[in-house]
Amino acid sequence: MALLTALMTTAHLLGKAGRREEATALHQRSQTLADRTLAPDKLAGHFNDLAVLLYAAGDYGPATEYLQRALAAREAALGEHHLDVAQSLNNLAVLLGVQGQYAAALTLQQRSLRIREATLGPHHTDVATALNNLADLTLKTGAGEEAVALYERALDIKRLVLGADHPKLVPSLIGLGGALREQQRLDEAAAAMMRAVQLAERAHGGDAQEEEADDDEDDDDCRLGSSSGDETAERRESASRAGRAGRSGGGGGGGSASPDLCVALNNLAALLTEQGRHADAEAALRRALALSERTVGRW
Repeated sequence: MALLTALMTTAHLLGKAGRREEATALHQRSQTLADRTLAPDKLAGHFNDLAVLLYAAGDYGPATEYLQRALAAREAALGEHHLDVAQSLNNLAVLLGVQGQYAAALTLQQRSLRIREATLGPHHTDVATALNNLADLTLKTGAGEEAVALYERALDIKRLVLGADHPKLVPSLIGLGGALREQQRLDEAAAAMMRAVQLAERAHGGDAQEEEADDDEDDDDCRLGSSSGDETAERRESASRAGRAGRSGGGGGGGSASPDLCVALNNLAALLTEQGRHADAEAALRRALALSERTVGRW
């Protein structure tokens, strides 16, 4: 496994440096080694890790191929109704969604949801995650009313299991606000986004000076898809990576803020602008800017 990891990491770095032929050769070498040495369930994990590296390098085609192979390996080793299969279905759906292949992505995400509901029951937080991810894709297709219903189901489960004030409600509230805005239900959208801001601030010490120990506050399986607001999940993940870099000493800020809080503030500002509340919108944007600068420093 150490050799596999070294091959994959080196291939990733070569790809980032633009040395694609060398990177491809190392990917192929790692694949040959994995085929010879790994059991089927471990092989699926290797495929998934390769896909993550390729996605980070912007190689969506090969990343998609490896996620498809990971899914096939898990189905063969574990059966079609295993929770690990649901995870692979989700990951592949998110990546297809990033590429605009919404119909195929929806089919996979719906299957992932059915497996989780059947295995875990209807009131599990992983089911809420699947509903949230399905809502993200559904909104991308223009089915705003259906997306609203899915976000509301996800929120109902989270409130039931975690409580009405838990920070894991924030991503679903952000998504719901975006879906309501698409329906021109602006007052409801603003209320959802304000609640998201409130919970995110509460989770991060009011002004986000104190960072939570848990970097996985957002319980979405994979943040490659849409977050259904004015900011995409790709941008939210970039903010999260920047925050982690700042905490490790390179950011120059005096603490790091929740990326969800910054997203909620930006999306709230857009809603307030549509409502003609320009002063409130400016205040929200200034807060988002201050939080971002605190995390990554001023340019």
